[in-house]
Amino acid sequence: MIFVNKLLPGAFLLAVLSASTSLAQNREVAIYTRTDVRDLVQRMEQHSNDFRKHFEKALDRSALNDTDREDRLRRWTHDLEDMLDHLKKDQSKNQIRDMEERVNTLLAIAAGINRIMLYRTFSADAERDWRLLRSDLNALAIAYDLPALEDYRVRNYPESKR
Repeated sequence: MIFVNKLLPGAFLLAVLSASTSLAQNREVAIYTRTDVRDLVQRMEQHSNDFRKHFEKALDRSALNDTDREDRLRRWTHDLEDMLDHLKKDQSKNQIRDMEERVNTLLAIAAGINRIMLYRTFSADAERDWRLLRSDLNALAIAYDLPALEDYRVRNYPESKR
């Protein structure tokens, strides 16, 4: 009985350790330092400025011009930039807990813009800038273990005639 009492917990511990080791080996782990995140936020700020400038020009030339949807999209791009500013301030003050909340909000705002960018066609400059910004946002999502933004374009295909 003593042998079973000592062997069973040890065998259980070994099984748990083996399972967790194999899970860690199958999962891609990305490690970002504070410097990496700081550089990423600075790059995102530049990409965000470029995107906003080209996106607003593209909106003025689109069917969305002078609509409520255009106003909402402009607000989202400004909200995205504001959130990046807050993120940068939190980072400079070393307020890590506030950063996590802001990253989550930033990604939620970006998800709305991303849906529009995937479903509609805008100028080449706006689309290029969004791809760069989305790539940075996805790197930030990975750093904070959050879901990344989708990156496949959705096309509306006409229904086949039967």
